Amino acid sequence: MGSGKTTVGRALAADLRWAFVDNDELLRQVTGRTAAELAARDGADVLHRREAETLLAELDRHDPVVIAAAASVVLDPDVRRELPRRADVVWLQASDAALRERLADRGSRPDLGGEPRDVVSAQRVERSAWYSQVAACVVDTTGRPAEAVVQAVRAFLRRREHR
Repeated sequence: MGSGKTTVGRALAADLRWAFVDNDELLRQVTGRTAAELAARDGADVLHRREAETLLAELDRHDPVVIAAAASVVLDPDVRRELPRRADVVWLQASDAALRERLADRGSRPDLGGEPRDVVSAQRVERSAWYSQVAACVVDTTGRPAEAVVQAVRAFLRRREHR
């Protein structure tokens, strides 16, 4: 959360002329609630399960698509098994300081359940091994404009095509 998935994903999809799907928006369409509303009403576990289900369903598409997947999807073992098999996964990461700054405006984001500086660090520790397990490419977004990140992802995709 806060790494730039939606901003970069939209720009990358436009650059590639592919469809763009934001997992959070798709979740809202399917459930009628935002991630923040689902978390508040049903709890984080239900939110994370629904995010994983939504992503797995979206992976069944046959047209090229850029998906901004919810950060929690790596918690699900089915997602961790399927992502590397069915997608070129790019892990956008940012420093804890950058994430705290980006998450200061919570808006429609779920309540992190504590101070952002503490939760961001704990989530990084909890999830880093799983992100590494599924990601074919890692791009640091800290202090980088979206276009520079898009170019880094494009370079990765070009290398993948030539294999």
